[in-house]
Amino acid sequence: MSYFSWLDYSESERNKVLDLVNALGDRDTRDELGIGTVRDAYADLLFPGTSTIQTRARYFLLVPWIYLTIERRLRSTKAAGKEDIAKRLRNEEVGLINYLAASDDPEGTIGIEARKTLKRLPSTAYWSGLSAWGIKLCHGSQDQYNHALHANGPPRPLTGRGSDDAIEADRQNWHPGLPPCPRGFPYADISFRLTGEEAGYLRERIMHNAPGTFLAFLADQGKSGSSAQFPWEHPQMCEVHGKIRKTIQHAQNFSETIHGAALLYNYLLAKASEQEDRIVEYTRKFTLWTELIQTRQETFCQWDREEFWDTALSMNPKIPSQTKLFVDTWFDLALNTDEPQQLLDHRQTENFIRGRERFLKRGQARLQNQRALELWGGAAGTGRLDYRWSTVRTLLADIQKAFTEEPADA
Repeated sequence: MSYFSWLDYSESERNKVLDLVNALGDRDTRDELGIGTVRDAYADLLFPGTSTIQTRARYFLLVPWIYLTIERRLRSTKAAGKEDIAKRLRNEEVGLINYLAASDDPEGTIGIEARKTLKRLPSTAYWSGLSAWGIKLCHGSQDQYNHALHANGPPRPLTGRGSDDAIEADRQNWHPGLPPCPRGFPYADISFRLTGEEAGYLRERIMHNAPGTFLAFLADQGKSGSSAQFPWEHPQMCEVHGKIRKTIQHAQNFSETIHGAALLYNYLLAKASEQEDRIVEYTRKFTLWTELIQTRQETFCQWDREEFWDTALSMNPKIPSQTKLFVDTWFDLALNTDEPQQLLDHRQTENFIRGRERFLKRGQARLQNQRALELWGGAAGTGRLDYRWSTVRTLLADIQKAFTEEPADA
């Protein structure tokens, strides 16, 4: 039985795979045209430590509390194998589901449907983010953590006394400033409601470990209640300057421009499957997209595309050259024409999209494989890129809410 334990090679790569697994269940966010490396580079620049599989901010504390609880128990029991440690951790995480599901705000409870059969544990969703925010100090995967805990035993708590503390500090797995867990944890009622102390801690960790990012700006100065659909629509954008603003502008331009390629791809699928209602739908959506592009034509004319790529590559130097070629070609097609609406039934553009799908999917390309086409559900990767904003908005709302409400007991 595997609970994604095979993903040991890299925390960041591991998170990207899990994001992909999550996207496969959402037809609006699937990366059908292979631009995920660019999207993720900008998402990491704007909102480091976040992931589409995260749900609530307090998991950034619940997970380390569970791990610290197991470490504490192992100090008073004989050494366990790494499989036993993994089993104990899993049992505690699964046990948390019942308490969270019974709380007055169960939204975002990971495993609320699966319960004991849950495969993707909260720790899996938050492992990389805990490192990025400086809450988890140990390196490596969860399996490597379990192995080290078995081989070396749990770190001794720091007492502030004795010369061994300096040595022991290097072995600590978790940030020493982590707020204490609620009394009786994990065998007590628990919720997603952060206390003021906990929210302050998360804000401090973000600002310390992700300075100069939009996430840090919003954690520090963000006002609660924003319902903006995209980060660039946030009402405080007028307060954002310098490098952060530039990064957001590049992200917005890419999101809006590449959306046309996704709509065109689905239009071609609708034509190939002879679904008249879908043809009408995607013709309308593509028309709306062209109107947006024309409205922002001046911005796109001034867009520094070389800087756009330099920024993306600074986060991920391994963006494939074929991806860069595809994106640049689409930019040229979409932005260097007076009538982008003509792209809808343009033979060269159609062949361009067909070629990209064939390059990515080979024999499973929908536009050349009838069986694959029949499995098309009417929408494939049609959502505009928001760079995890829908998730980030919830995480920030949890933190901001704690500063305006009475602190919780659990």
